[in-house]
Amino acid sequence: MNTTQETEFDYQTYMKEDARELSGINRGTEARDKRREAAKARLSQNGQLSRVLKKIQEIAEKSADGDYIYRGEPEHYEKVSSSLYRKYSDIDSDHFDIEIIQKEILEAAKRYTSETDDFEILTELQHYGGATNLIDFTTDYLIALFFACEGSDFLYKDSRIILLRKTTEINGQIESPQNPKNRVIAQKSIFVRPPHGFIEPDHVINIPKDLKQSVLDYLRKCHGVYIETIYNDLHGFIKYQNVHQSAHTELYIGRTDQSEKRYTQAIEHYTKAIEINPQMAFAYYNRGNAKSDMKNYEEALKDYKTAIQLFPDYSESFFNRANTNADLYRFQEAIDDYDEAIRLGSENAIFNKGNALVCTGRFDEALQCYRESELKEIGSDGARHNRESLEKIIDIIGDREYTIKKSEVPGDVSVWVSENENKMINIPIPVSFQGRVGNTGNVPSEEGFLGGDGFVVLVQSKNM
Repeated sequence: MNTTQETEFDYQTYMKEDARELSGINRGTEARDKRREAAKARLSQNGQLSRVLKKIQEIAEKSADGDYIYRGEPEHYEKVSSSLYRKYSDIDSDHFDIEIIQKEILEAAKRYTSETDDFEILTELQHYGGATNLIDFTTDYLIALFFACEGSDFLYKDSRIILLRKTTEINGQIESPQNPKNRVIAQKSIFVRPPHGFIEPDHVINIPKDLKQSVLDYLRKCHGVYIETIYNDLHGFIKYQNVHQSAHTELYIGRTDQSEKRYTQAIEHYTKAIEINPQMAFAYYNRGNAKSDMKNYEEALKDYKTAIQLFPDYSESFFNRANTNADLYRFQEAIDDYDEAIRLGSENAIFNKGNALVCTGRFDEALQCYRESELKEIGSDGARHNRESLEKIIDIIGDREYTIKKSEVPGDVSVWVSENENKMINIPIPVSFQGRVGNTGNVPSEEGFLGGDGFVVLVQSKNM
């Protein structure tokens, strides 16, 4: 048996698009090609595409020297075994016969079905989660990759791909359904029925936990392999519906608590939603909002990052992360996120970007943002006030050189200008600016959105 390990990178899992978007995906070859190229571009931007393709190539190369079947496991178990073997694994006896146990299960199950074929009964039991001496394999290693990466524990554990060569001995243990159901067809299932309940794999390929979500995103976008195609029956729907419903219940309870400013309780509910469904982008987003409103900015940024990875097309995640970075005086990071929010359709981000640009001394760009906000009537009073304040600063500075630095007083920045003979600044000149549109958490008060605090730009001479 060969086991291939990979050094774990310090990189959080990439994004997974919200399932609700699936209904809007265009069909056809051209649309599929566009989605594939977009997925490659998104993965490549984060340095993950090459790692995903390298892992797939590794599986293909290991498979090249024979006829293989594949199994994906979400973690590294002690043995590659059947569920029935795992159920009785504590029994240490040379006289233990797993097939006798399975025969007893079959005889009992026949009272609940009109099916008479033993193997068909076993596959149906396997289908519904019953313990059998069958080990699921697939003839498609991309499907095995999906099973290795999908699951509630996918964020926390390395997984593996099992490669099993179809030798004469193994062929004698392989069985295929005669009347396969939808899910068996979709999963290209094939079953191994080992006489002792477990098998020795020919190769084991490690899938690092930090690569799992990138793999899932690639499989979804480039090969059409995702939950809805793999679990394509009512049993699969019910299974995942229960998970999503439980998570959404916690999400909405959290939102209610947050609207009433019970942030600690809200965070607890968001956290529980994440435990139920670790791929729920909006739970991370809302928890980030609550943390930011509590001024726990660094933790909020972590949640926004995960929300963006899971659902990269939601403008508010970028918008609120930008606001949080602005609260931390990380204005360039804020500007980058405002740009992405604007690209995704957020108009409020235009005004807020103007404020961040002022605080970095990029006055001409800030003026453009304020003017655009005025035209679109986005925070028009604030946009007009801030434009006039900025025009005043530009007039004071004239053609002199200037530098920007943040003040020791929160909410203030200073413009230090060089002196010249024609225009002296004998005393510091404060110019006020109104705060951003919308607060980080977007929690409405009686006056509407609270918004960020205003700030003061202090113009003064370098030589004072």
